[in-house]
Amino acid sequence: MNTITSDELRTRMIKHEPVFLVMALSSLAYNQAHIPGSVGVEALSDLIKEHNFDREVVVYDTNSACPASYRAYYQLEHIGFAHVRCLKGGIEEWVAAGFPIEGSLVGNSQ
Repeated sequence: MNTITSDELRTRMIKHEPVFLVMALSSLAYNQAHIPGSVGVEALSDLIKEHNFDREVVVYDTNSACPASYRAYYQLEHIGFAHVRCLKGGIEEWVAAGFPIEGSLVGNSQ
């Protein structure tokens, strides 16, 4: 499994490097707190319809113990996406690093 750290992802985001960032949890969880610029898991169906299999996709969930991002990772890899990565430590590691999140639980600012 290819992974990316929070520091690596944040650096790429600051540099505006293209990455399709997907929270692999329910829409309720996404609405409560997510990484800015990410989309909910429902957007995976749109990505699959695009057939842009060379696009880099990063999936994430709550933490390393949560299986949601692993399922999304392997689903995308099985379909044929060539550049899929999983965020190590999920949103918990992202927050612990002091990086911003959005959502109803954080008032869309941090």
